[in-house]
Amino acid sequence: MEKKKYNVIINPAARRDLDKLRFEDYKRIYTAMKNLEDIPRPPGCIKLAGGVNEFRIIIGKFRVLYDVSDKSESVTIYRILPRDKAYKR
Repeated sequence: MEKKKYNVIINPAARRDLDKLRFEDYKRIYTAMKNLEDIPRPPGCIKLAGGVNEFRIIIGKFRVLYDVSDKSESVTIYRILPRDKAYKR
């Protein structure tokens, strides 16, 4: 039986964040986001306080913030930010 893959959706704000990255950072973050298709809650991910299904993963000095919907089998990435900016709302 094949495991189901989650659909990874990158919202416009996260797309703008990606477009600002250096190529080396972009490659590492893109690979990590691609892996979320298979494992939406990888080892080391942290559930964010205050959010129902909000998580973050650390990729170098960046934080990838995302929501997981098991019902629709989707991962929505909403921000990719340096640590010092990632948690300010």
